[in-house]
Amino acid sequence: MAQTKPTLTQQFVQFLFIGALAFCAAFALGASAFLPQGALERDRVALRLATQAFNREPWAVWWSDFKTGYMPFFLSQKALVATYVVAVAFAWLVAFWYDTKILRKERKL
Repeated sequence: MAQTKPTLTQQFVQFLFIGALAFCAAFALGASAFLPQGALERDRVALRLATQAFNREPWAVWWSDFKTGYMPFFLSQKALVATYVVAVAFAWLVAFWYDTKILRKERKL
């Protein structure tokens, strides 16, 4: 069976999917390693409340609450922000590595 080359859109979706997968794995591992259990529980509760409020409140009210309440709460946790930054960098590196691997396989790079 002949293999068809993926289109540019398919390659972009693969890039995003691999990056999202790497981010989720790195963030989950980093958060469980660097944050105390109590902070993880508070973050989960705050995230659940933010998503429930998103479904129940008008956009303007939710956005105002998010900017004044949720963002300062999450940004005040240095370990959480550091884990996020490391996970984002790791996800980009993994996605670009995967993309260059595919391009080399297709002899485009």
